[in-house]
This record gives sequence, C-alpha cells and structure tokens, in this order.
Amino acid sequence: MNEQIKLSEEETEASNTLYKKRIDYLIKLGEVKLAEITHEKIVEETYFNLLELNTREVQFKELLTEKYGAGYVNSSTGYYIKSN
Repeated sequence: MNEQIKLSEEETEASNTLYKKRIDYLIKLGEVKLAEITHEKIVEETYFNLLELNTREVQFKELLTEKYGAGYVNSSTGYYIKSN
C-alpha cells in the first residue's frame, strides 16, 4: 500500500495555487481555441459571401451587356457607359 504523507499548510497552499493556475490556463486555452473556430467560421462565411457577390456582379454585367452592348457602369453618375 502507498504511504500517505500529510503536507504542510504551505505545501497544501502551493499545490492548490498550482492546480488553480492550471485550471485557469486550460480555461483560457479553451477560450482561445473557441475564438479561433469562431474566427475561422466568420472568414469562411465572408469568402462565401464574396464569391456569391462576385457571381451576382458577373450576372448583372452580362445582363447589361445583353441589353445595352459592351460597356461599364459609372456608379457615381448612375449611367451605363457603352463602349464604341
């Protein structure tokens, strides 16, 4: 059978302090990992939204080209500038 040795009050306090610090660091690590996962999800959603937006812009440009011919939209004036 293993021998049990009673720790002094200082040793018990030191042990408890180390244990609590370990728990604090593990909690912090979990928070950091959760933030990374959340950040990664936000990045993925943003890329998806940009790809979807790019597709819509291409479709809109194709629609205008079919309707008015080759050209571009001047966003500041709201005019379609037809190429010659």
